Amino acid sequence: MRKLWTLLTVIGGLVAAAPSQAELCVMVFINSSCPTTDCQAAAACIANVKRSWTRDRCMSRPAQAQGEIAAACEQCNQVCASPTAWMQGSWSGTGTQDRPPSSWAMRLTVSGSSFSIAYPSLNCGGYWSLQNTGAGVASFIETITYGTDKCANGGAVTVGRLDAGRMQFRWASPEATASATLTRN
Repeated sequence: MRKLWTLLTVIGGLVAAAPSQAELCVMVFINSSCPTTDCQAAAACIANVKRSWTRDRCMSRPAQAQGEIAAACEQCNQVCASPTAWMQGSWSGTGTQDRPPSSWAMRLTVSGSSFSIAYPSLNCGGYWSLQNTGAGVASFIETITYGTDKCANGGAVTVGRLDAGRMQFRWASPEATASATLTRN
């Protein structure tokens, strides 16, 4: 392979050092098996896959490297097939409610199909259970798992994508309503 690479660089009029087998492993297997993506969650996952496949690791099992790298990257891209892929990551903002009037910090963490919610200033939080999705919109039922004496349980949550870095949050129960604009961290 080194002779072929040298021959091609001479024929092409280029003067360049031939890449080592390890560099070829990285260039060919890792970079071609993990295409770039616009989905932030998949991009972060793919970056982790690429970091985990060092030159040494790639060279220790070159016959398996390409297949394993491609399979790992495909799993990363599956996150983007989800109707809530746009929500992946960490979000934060300040919520306001009408009854009683108040405001509080909130933090949403979305990983795969897990939706964790925390209200740090209220010392409560829990999770959201997905009920419905549409284009850039999702609805949930909120379950408070800690600080149940400080936060209402069972509210209906609706979120809508404003742009790549912001979403609108609405919460409702028979007793109160709340809203916030959450920003991607």
